[in-house]
Amino acid sequence: MGARLTYAVISAFFGALVGLAGWWLYGLGMSVHMRIGHGIDPVLRHWLVYTSAGFGVVGFILRERAADVVGEVIGAIFQTEAVYQRLPWTALFMLAFLAAVIAAVAFTAPG
Repeated sequence: MGARLTYAVISAFFGALVGLAGWWLYGLGMSVHMRIGHGIDPVLRHWLVYTSAGFGVVGFILRERAADVVGEVIGAIFQTEAVYQRLPWTALFMLAFLAAVIAAVAFTAPG
């Protein structure tokens, strides 16, 4: 049981790093509604808590094979970013879609 918990903690740590990368890569870290100086940004907290918890569960269940899952997720992130860099029309569509989503969130956010 102790080994499973160790793998869960290690996987949760790497899950937090993946969550931080996801928060930064997908535009949430650039929000104009960030509350600097009022503790951790709630959107960042959302990414960190859920990815850490998810990867912690994976680490608990899969033990040493959880490293393969973490590696595959990181590889998928890099592959996704590389595809967008090779296909400019796809990147433009993604940026337009991301701008629409950010605008929708900005106009519907309270406060």
